[in-house]
Amino acid sequence: MATGADYLGNAAWVKRMEQLFDSYDLDKNGQITKDEFHTSINKLSQKVTDRPELIEKLRKSTVELTDALGLGDGVKADRKKFVELLAAFVVGEKAKTLIEKHNVALFDVVDGNNDGNLTWDEYKSVMEVSGFDEATAKAAFDTLDKNKNGKIDRKELASADLKFWTGLD
Repeated sequence: MATGADYLGNAAWVKRMEQLFDSYDLDKNGQITKDEFHTSINKLSQKVTDRPELIEKLRKSTVELTDALGLGDGVKADRKKFVELLAAFVVGEKAKTLIEKHNVALFDVVDGNNDGNLTWDEYKSVMEVSGFDEATAKAAFDTLDKNKNGKIDRKELASADLKFWTGLD
């Protein structure tokens, strides 16, 4: 089983987590807070107004996730601290469960027609509110669509999300 040191010693994983930090450091002051981590949900809730109960489920799962990361109320983390928090988190007992719970909640919000798949337009909407440009979002969509059917199913997204957080390759 991998340790926090294994993650911190893996350049590819550290780079992914630093990019995640950069996407959440909205004011570009070199620190993130729990509030910044939650900004994309606030933007998504303005876009998805017909499913407030699903937005609330996503918000709660995000609170659980950020608290488990050690990014609770009043905590500020610079890039190095954020990566260290993530390394400690991903080796913990609750990591997989919390990542999966968050993934399900996000998928349910984004799956506008509730068919169990994300179309390009559905996926693009969440990527836009998360600050990604269309080219980056499209490349990610194409990568996630493993069976190349033009849709991302729950399994494809869940697998990729877990690998993003915990994969050392």
